[in-house]
Amino acid sequence: MSQVQSASEVEKIAQIIRTSFAKTNSSMLAQAYFDGSIIDNGENSALLEMLTKNGLIRPSEEDGTYMLAINLKRILDKLLLRHASYRKRTDIAKVMQHIDGDIKSYKRALLTGQHNEVSFYLSQVDEELYGIVYELEDSVSGLFAAITSKFGFVDSLESKIHENEKAIAYTEGLLNALADINLNDVYSWLDWDDVPAELSRKVTFFIDGYRRINRQLEGAVHRMRQLLMTLRKQNEQVARLKAMSKFLKDNPIWELDDYAEREQVPAIFNRVAPLQLSASVDISNQVQQEELTDIYHSLRKESKSDAETVDLRSSGRIDDLQQKARQLEADYVLSQCEALFTQVLSNKGDPFSALHYWQQDNQLTNILPKHLWLSILYNEYYKCAPAVRKAMAIDFPDASTTELPGSILISGNLRVSDIQLQRP
Repeated sequence: MSQVQSASEVEKIAQIIRTSFAKTNSSMLAQAYFDGSIIDNGENSALLEMLTKNGLIRPSEEDGTYMLAINLKRILDKLLLRHASYRKRTDIAKVMQHIDGDIKSYKRALLTGQHNEVSFYLSQVDEELYGIVYELEDSVSGLFAAITSKFGFVDSLESKIHENEKAIAYTEGLLNALADINLNDVYSWLDWDDVPAELSRKVTFFIDGYRRINRQLEGAVHRMRQLLMTLRKQNEQVARLKAMSKFLKDNPIWELDDYAEREQVPAIFNRVAPLQLSASVDISNQVQQEELTDIYHSLRKESKSDAETVDLRSSGRIDDLQQKARQLEADYVLSQCEALFTQVLSNKGDPFSALHYWQQDNQLTNILPKHLWLSILYNEYYKCAPAVRKAMAIDFPDASTTELPGSILISGNLRVSDIQLQRP
């Protein structure tokens, strides 16, 4: 940080100190807050001693250095919105006992005519009731800030999940602590004749705040549980992608033949003219303009809401009905893949032929040819969990290599006529 920025930060802190509680010595206190400590150089010893007596600074563990008092540092942290935390250390049960005792003392002083004590105990009750509500509201505000940022003060998904779990545990503990407050006991504070209006207002303020905070905390727990589920799904997805990346790196399924030494590349790899690449769109090219316009209109159509989607039952469009039929056929094929896997896992030691399974199912043979069936089955096999693939061996009987892709199933440069599955 440059010297100009440091001076600006220190002056900002000094201005807060001056306007908040300390008219003098604000620069020294601001420097102590900004640097973390202040050194006794011999010339400021008397001033440091005076600030220590006033409770604004305290000696540190190192000789000749002083630090801001804890309470003063917390005040500055709040004023500058630094190090905000939702975890508060309020023991609500003990505070409620203190409030109950102060209200009894207030009532007794009021009945005996001790006006000074009445004012003192009323201020005590006001400070304690307001303190509970303030601490709880501050905690709720910190919770919602953490939820909104998805616990952005940590980077990794594991840390976000851990922080979310800690926040849920803290919030549930806070709700349990609030559940220990019996509102009947709170209402009993006003259950006497001629209750002063000033006490009634303070107790009513506490009851309203208590109910509002309860609702907010319940909503915070609900939102954190939803966020925790989302973070866990994201973490699982990242783990699966890493595992798949490692598997593909360790087990390459397809390797391209080297055609560098051949005079002619096979025609199957030379069917399309090379792409004309450019760094940007040529706006003078009429063909590109038309293609981009078509892409733009297709994207506009896809972005329409579900409410604007045409109902198939009312429109009866042939292409939509055909699309629906194709989807049902695809679902049936996938269900047959799962059925075959189930048979293999249920019959240990028995080999199963995918080609024979396809031939026995008339509906399956009508939907797709055998080379597509074998391709889809092969793909679905590698979509299974690692434990399932480990328990179900795959083999390619009568497989042969080929220079050009065959008409049955191509896996790299391997032509396959059947797939055999077996549980060892």
